[in-house]
Amino acid sequence: MIDLGTGHPAVHTTRRETVPAAPVPEPTQEQSAPAREQPRAEPGIDGPAPTYGTVDPTRVAGIDPTRVAGIDLGTGGAPSMSAVTLSLDEANYLVDKLDLDQLPVVLDVLGRFDTVDERDDAHRAAAASLDSRGLARYGTPLPELAEWLRVVARPRWEIALRWHVDGVVSRLCLSRGDDYSVLTLRAGDSLVVQDPGADPLGAVAGAIGSQPPMQFGAINAPTAQLSEAFDEAATPQSLTNRLGTLGAGPDDAAAVARAMVGCSTFAEIVGIVYGDGKYDPLDGPVTVFDTELGRIVGTSSTSAHGVAWSSLSPGTPARLRQALEGLVDRLV
Repeated sequence: MIDLGTGHPAVHTTRRETVPAAPVPEPTQEQSAPAREQPRAEPGIDGPAPTYGTVDPTRVAGIDPTRVAGIDLGTGGAPSMSAVTLSLDEANYLVDKLDLDQLPVVLDVLGRFDTVDERDDAHRAAAASLDSRGLARYGTPLPELAEWLRVVARPRWEIALRWHVDGVVSRLCLSRGDDYSVLTLRAGDSLVVQDPGADPLGAVAGAIGSQPPMQFGAINAPTAQLSEAFDEAATPQSLTNRLGTLGAGPDDAAAVARAMVGCSTFAEIVGIVYGDGKYDPLDGPVTVFDTELGRIVGTSSTSAHGVAWSSLSPGTPARLRQALEGLVDRLV
């Protein structure tokens, strides 16, 4: 069940996945690549990024530098590399080599080895592969790559995105360090670690592409009640009725219900604060639904009386940008 993120998500020192949920019908079971599937042949520094499932890193890399947000996301002083592709075994080896805790939960790179011998064999092969591609020397990663991974593993804060398409999940995180940001994408058995460019939030939005917005009047309701409406309504008509009781106009309620029932393409975008051993996901994710009638953006807020409210709005690029900037404002 995916709801609107009511309550406070549990916080685990081992950073197990706890995602504030979003208003959407029940998704199909996540389809993940087999843990030991052999990775594709991969480029090294500045090489062409692979097609990334439903999240295409080529859409992320070519950000227009004139579209810089009015938010300081730490774009100055970043390493000179543009992008590095790593297999999951290489990423696990580098986490161990650099004595990092782990990579962000959203990237889902843990639990790959059943035995110590299996891990050691994979690490030896990963070290040799990194050396052969010029990303390491005698198993020690290039300084720029090491600094990137330190930011990814130990950021000040992080924006984590899960992009669901018919049950298949692609993953992205934007990690904010002291001086610059790093963007990491995952699909299948590869990670792409890269400089997000002059507009990090544009890179996040660009990862899911653009769709025409659905045309309707915004729907605002208490989070608990709106979540209950989506959970319990099995048909467009029943959801129309529930949305009507929450104050939506008849036409808007019918259109949103028709669009949302059965929607299987959506993104969950969560903000997470780190520091002093904390791993603290914020309540109220940003959600994006690509329906047959157009894109919808969902946001959450808390009233002065402590009541959580959620809003569904037409998913224009400006509205998505505003929602992401609001998420960052709560992180800094």
